[in-house]
Amino acid sequence: MQFSTARAEVAAQTGLDETQSNTKTLINRWLNLSQLKIASAWNWSWLEDREIIVTEIDLTTGTVSVTAATATITFSDAPAASQANRFIQFSSADDWYEITAHTAASATATISPAYAQTTDLTAGTFIVRTFFYTFATTTEHVYNCKNSVDKKMIPIISATRYDKFEPFPDATANVPDTIILWKRDSVGSLQFTPFPWPDTATLLEFRIYKKPTDLSADTDIPLFPTKFDSLWILGAAKQGFMFLDDDREIRVRSEFNTVVKNLILHDAPAIDKSRQFKSIDQGIHRHGLIRFPSQFGEVHR
Repeated sequence: MQFSTARAEVAAQTGLDETQSNTKTLINRWLNLSQLKIASAWNWSWLEDREIIVTEIDLTTGTVSVTAATATITFSDAPAASQANRFIQFSSADDWYEITAHTAASATATISPAYAQTTDLTAGTFIVRTFFYTFATTTEHVYNCKNSVDKKMIPIISATRYDKFEPFPDATANVPDTIILWKRDSVGSLQFTPFPWPDTATLLEFRIYKKPTDLSADTDIPLFPTKFDSLWILGAAKQGFMFLDDDREIRVRSEFNTVVKNLILHDAPAIDKSRQFKSIDQGIHRHGLIRFPSQFGEVHR
C-alpha cells in the first residue's frame, strides 16, 4: 500500500481532514511510528538481509615524521586514498592515534590526540590500520557472519565481553576468527572490529536485520508484505484516537496487539518440516491413529 493511500485510510477511520497541512503531517508521522512499532515487535523474515563488507589491509609504505606535542604528521609517500578515521601507530611507541583528517594524495594528516612523545619522530616507520568498520545506516541487528576464504562462520561478540578476555587485541592473521561489535557512530550506524586484524583484503558476509526508514513521498511503500497493511493502518489510527482522546483507542490497541500475535505465528516464508526420532519404547504417535485399550490393538483411519 502506498503512503498516500494509507494516509487517506487513517484519515477516513479517524475523521480527520488530511487536506489540512498540519493534519497531514501528523498522520504521516503516525504511519511512520506504526511502521517502527511493527518492525520492533518481532524479528520478522521481511527484515532479514545480507551485507557484504571487505576489510582493508594495513598501510606501511614509506616513513612518517611528527613533531612532539603536535597533531600534524607528514608522510614521505603521500597515500593515494584518504586515511581519515583510521588509526596510526608509530615506531617510537605502542600507542595508537586516530587520523581525524586526511585528504587523498596529501602528504599531511591530523591525528588525535597530539603526539605524546617528548622528542620528535623523523622518518619513522608506522602502521595505519582500520579499527572500526561501519554497517549501513539501515542495519539494526547483526546475527551471524561468514567468510569466503575458509567457508566458516565467524562468531560475534560485544566489545564489553571481549574486553574481559583481550583488552587490546593486536594480532594479525589472514582471516579473522571473531567479530567484535562496538557502539553506533554519530549517524547511528553499527560498527565492528575483526580480530585478528586481517592482513589481506577479506570479504565478510553478514546476516542482518534491517530497520525501516521513514516514508515521505506519496508513492513510498513500507518494508513489510501487503498482509501487514491493515496492521499498519491500525497502528496509525491508534495514534490518531489517542490524539483525539477518543475511547476507540482502547479497542484499536487491543486489535493491533492481537493481529501482531497472529502474524508472528505465520511469519516464516517457508514452512520448515523436520523428522523427529525417538525410542520405539515411547510409543508411536501419528495423525489418524485411534487409540483403544491395549487389548484391542491399534486402529488407523
